[in-house]
Amino acid sequence: MKSLSVRCARSCLVAVLVAFATQASAQDATDRDRLLAKVEQFNAAIREGDVDKYADVFVEDFVFTWSRDGQVWSPESIFPNVVLTPDYSPLVDEVVVRINGDAAVVNYRSRTNADDSGVRVTFSFARVDGQWKAQAYQTTAVVEADAGAQSETARRTAQEVIDAAPDDAWRELDPDNTLYFGVAGERVVVELAPEFAPAHVENIKALVRGGYLDGGAINRAQDNYVVQWGTRPLADGESFPDDIARSLPAEFEVAAAELPFTPIVDGDVYAPEAGFVRGFPAGRDPASGVTWMAHCYGVVGVARGNDPDSGSGSALYVVIGHSPRHLDRNLSMVGRVVSGMEHLSTLPRGTSALGRYASREEWVPLEEARLGSDMSPEERAPLEIMRTESQSFRDLVVASRSRHEDFFVFPTNRVGLCNVRVPVR
Repeated sequence: MKSLSVRCARSCLVAVLVAFATQASAQDATDRDRLLAKVEQFNAAIREGDVDKYADVFVEDFVFTWSRDGQVWSPESIFPNVVLTPDYSPLVDEVVVRINGDAAVVNYRSRTNADDSGVRVTFSFARVDGQWKAQAYQTTAVVEADAGAQSETARRTAQEVIDAAPDDAWRELDPDNTLYFGVAGERVVVELAPEFAPAHVENIKALVRGGYLDGGAINRAQDNYVVQWGTRPLADGESFPDDIARSLPAEFEVAAAELPFTPIVDGDVYAPEAGFVRGFPAGRDPASGVTWMAHCYGVVGVARGNDPDSGSGSALYVVIGHSPRHLDRNLSMVGRVVSGMEHLSTLPRGTSALGRYASREEWVPLEEARLGSDMSPEERAPLEIMRTESQSFRDLVVASRSRHEDFFVFPTNRVGLCNVRVPVR
């Protein structure tokens, strides 16, 4: 009887789980149909040029962004700004629906030209009073129908796009937000990002100007992960002055509306939207209205303990290997290395836990940490960064995904966020 009861319990549990999964699957299918119906309603209204026909599709603060020229419109101002061809056809192919509780994202390719080229579209939805409502609509770069119809941009290599970029597609480093330090006699240059973590960046500047990075050291080099460094040890009885914080509230994300955002074409696994903010890789969530710096190669973050508010900038790390995107929105991100990454990524690996050096004798000293604004123009690195808001950078994203050089037998026609490098010259 006991064996029979156990078998019954197991079979009953399996039946319950199967029933639950079936119900959840059915609910997802229903929600998917409802979401696609909302998208079709929106597209039909655009085809007919009638804003009243999609009034119940979106929330009151719905944002429409046409990314090819950077225009952002309210629903009422879409017409006559958006002019579609007579053969416009929504939801041509590549439809992806992702549902997470009361939030959802619909991605698809929408045909806008007779040659069947089109644009990538991202719709962000939220469930409001039991109904799906669109919160944001955004187009990204043009996607051509096939290799034979590739645009001139898609036929160029990334290097050709970089070489052809006009001078106004580049910007100089801001000296006040540029950190310099030496490693084994070689220079490393970090562009700081106060737009993502203003309090931490200011604290880092105070640490640098106070001389606390001089005499600091790299104490961790974990293979395929990060290199980490910190300020010099304080002497007996010494403490940081009052203008330097020992810890700061976490700055994991910021309001998206305050920052220019250049999306990539192909979506992202870790964020509803992915792209670039003033040269820094970023994720964005239109539903919650926030953005954050992504953990791509070369980005710099603030080390902390388990307490989210335990970081200060006295210990920093840089990504030197694969992109640990699971760390996104879990650490305060303060910049990226724009020159000298090779002096960090090639350091001997630590042999203790998490790649820490086993002894202080292995530590690598930091040398001459200074801010660009405290240096003469002749001392600064004459570097320029490609503007990620520029047409040249948008062309670079297209070229990066359309690899047609002779080497490529099976081009993917896709590109991930961390595979798009922001050029420095």
